[in-house]
Amino acid sequence: MEYLLVVVWLVTYLALGLAALPAAAALFPRFADRGAAFALPLALAVLGVVGYLVGQFAFGWPALVAGLLALVGASYLAGDVEIDRGATVEAAAVFTAGFLLLVGIRAVDPAVHPIGGEKFLDFGLLQSLLRTGSALAPLPPEDMWFAGEPVQYYYGGHLLAALLTTLTSTAARFAYNLALAGFFGALVVAAWGLAGNVAASYGAPRRLGAALGAFFTGVAANLQTAAIVGLWLLPDGLSRAVVAAAGLPGDLLNWTPAEFSYWTASRVIPGTINEFPLFAWLNGDLHAHMMSTLFMLLLAAILFAYWRTPEAELTRRRLLVFGLLPPLAGFIAVVNTWSFPTAAGLAFLALTFAPARPTTLLPDEARRRLPDLAHPDGGEPAPEAGDRRSDGGTVTGPGQSGPHETPPLGDRLREEALRSGVALGLAAAMLVVGVVWALPFWLGTASGRSIGVLPGRSSLGGLLLVHGAFVLVFGAYLGRRVGYGLRAVEQPALTALVSTLFSLAALSVPLYVIPLPANAGLPLSFVVLGVALAGATRLEPFEGLSRGVLFAPYLVVLAYAMGFAALALFGPLLAAGWVCLRTGREVGYETVLVVAGLGLTLLVEFVYVVEQAGPERFNTVFKTYAQVWVLWAPAAGVALARLVDAGRSSFDAPNAATWRTAGRGLAAGLVFLTALYGGFALPAQFGAGGAATLDGTAFVADSHPEEASAIGYIDDLEGQPTIVTAAPAGYRWTPSNGDGAAAPASLTGVPTVAGWFHEIGYRGDEPYQERVSDVRTIYTGERSEQLRLLDEYDVEYIYYGPAERNKYDRPTVGQLRGHSAVTVVHQSGGEGGVAVLRVDQSEL
Repeated sequence: MEYLLVVVWLVTYLALGLAALPAAAALFPRFADRGAAFALPLALAVLGVVGYLVGQFAFGWPALVAGLLALVGASYLAGDVEIDRGATVEAAAVFTAGFLLLVGIRAVDPAVHPIGGEKFLDFGLLQSLLRTGSALAPLPPEDMWFAGEPVQYYYGGHLLAALLTTLTSTAARFAYNLALAGFFGALVVAAWGLAGNVAASYGAPRRLGAALGAFFTGVAANLQTAAIVGLWLLPDGLSRAVVAAAGLPGDLLNWTPAEFSYWTASRVIPGTINEFPLFAWLNGDLHAHMMSTLFMLLLAAILFAYWRTPEAELTRRRLLVFGLLPPLAGFIAVVNTWSFPTAAGLAFLALTFAPARPTTLLPDEARRRLPDLAHPDGGEPAPEAGDRRSDGGTVTGPGQSGPHETPPLGDRLREEALRSGVALGLAAAMLVVGVVWALPFWLGTASGRSIGVLPGRSSLGGLLLVHGAFVLVFGAYLGRRVGYGLRAVEQPALTALVSTLFSLAALSVPLYVIPLPANAGLPLSFVVLGVALAGATRLEPFEGLSRGVLFAPYLVVLAYAMGFAALALFGPLLAAGWVCLRTGREVGYETVLVVAGLGLTLLVEFVYVVEQAGPERFNTVFKTYAQVWVLWAPAAGVALARLVDAGRSSFDAPNAATWRTAGRGLAAGLVFLTALYGGFALPAQFGAGGAATLDGTAFVADSHPEEASAIGYIDDLEGQPTIVTAAPAGYRWTPSNGDGAAAPASLTGVPTVAGWFHEIGYRGDEPYQERVSDVRTIYTGERSEQLRLLDEYDVEYIYYGPAERNKYDRPTVGQLRGHSAVTVVHQSGGEGGVAVLRVDQSEL
């Protein structure tokens, strides 16, 4: 075990966080911990943004030094700021715990295997960037699976890992796992900070909210393991009845604890991937959708800082929205393009619902042209936590005001339209400026995709297994406020409304029974929906919250009748969350995170990105659900902390003691159920045995001894000379079947003419297949054609190993040894081993 390297990387991470601490304190002055939990995420973001920009001219040490200088400069400019030393130590301890947990997990299974994930892609990108940096070449790096062309994949997280590898002077085979552990620790501490600070803004216990947020982010899993354990514990007859009623696979009845696999919890909804952080890091990919999560939480924290900033501090709010969000959003696009639209969506929601009016962010001339419906007479800014309300009470949460006269519905609708429209425009502007910050990526690296609509839908059972824990938390949290708001509703009016809605729901059923043209049921359903909504808005004395919640039964029935289980499950929560935010029902920024996640889960039920990575929405759900989890986990921590502390902080309501008891039971139950996966998976991981190491390529000598020496020779080559290996390649490295997985390129960053079939998704089928055909000719063609193609692709090394030998019938590559331009420079493994031939391009 490489203990010294572990210490070096841990100290490096902590030192970066310490260097960023003054800047974080200046950025988050109203946070209970003065931004201590976000110091390291902020430091990594600065290194990434500056390193990417400077890397357009020279990557490597110039980019690293520029990033470090920018980080130190930002903290110097922060000046004399208040730092919470206790919170700093606390954040360092949380990061260290997460970092060391992942170090331990990876030490017993460090290998960057090609199958079971994207490790060959991730390790190859890291190696490619290190080779680019060693040559002080500009970004983007050369594609190791498509020699001669720049990579067409988001690589910002790998870029940051390469900078950390350079900073610590670590070999890539160790740096892969140490960077992975660092990203996990930074994610956990960011979730700790966001949940804790939002909870503290209400007067709820900060550490409780922080601990629950960190738990749900880094330790909790979905309910699939709890479900199969429950079925195993039930009597046979009852378990069979449950499986039949829920439409679950029958093989679940045969499960025993000895047959536990960490993999199955990520494949709950058929045709999709349903990852959560513990699974992802346990599986061990250094993948884009994992590395972007900590930057999404940093962006969410900046938006919460905006949320907490009084309206009067216009300069600060503009700096947060226009100065900090765009470069961070641009970097997020380079790290994981899937998260870029989410960044804009989260900004839209925060600007829409924040206490400060979004119109105040506009230039004075533009603002004067807009009607100020919220404050027609230039009234006071929205109150903050701790301010006195007009009724003599205290504002207990962001944006919470006291009782007020309800303006006419028309004025309210116009106010909402103005607020939402301006917020949408500002979020779109942030998106555009973010594109400018990462313009080289969009112009040269990003690849386009088309959009598909109405894919296969999720079942209700699958959704409950994947999202059920969060649904319980948010249902209890928002449901309590809803119930509190409905207390004053008169019974006759309530009965009339409910009966009207269910009558309309019943009348809508024929829409799905009578044969209709394709997709006709959907627009007709919205017509019925609109009629019901129009009727509900005219019933008094209902407030907006009451209408929205009482409208939910209709939505549930209608959505389920259409087969949209996700809309039936999440629609009422989305409506309740949205209306609660706009009616000041003691909920705030945590509900913005809830609404953002709900929007994403519903979106992937209707649209998906068409790509080669998988059928229909396979990859879309995969990349989207990873974002949903990290948005919901801190929000769940806040919600549970407030429920547990009901009546003693800001979450007041009748029967507070009962709610406290219920909240504690809910928190304890969900912690237990969601921890079952880790309870099975972690002991299995640590019980695997074997010598502990962080060497990601040590497995090559054991699994492929005949190729280990040759791959080591390729790895020792300077720069990025072009090699040629068997193609096409993919997840299987079984040389006896002719599958080489492009291992010499993937494990070294030295580009091959045609590598993994992923390139079809990046560049199209025809260009990739043309290269595959040319590779076949290089190994099996006439000498004249071989020499022509070696010259065309500027090939400097031919790798002739067991996969190439078994893939191609009657190979003729051996005849090249007699040519003056071709010499054997490495041979190992004896018969069935590897020969590496060097091609002298000047001789060609």
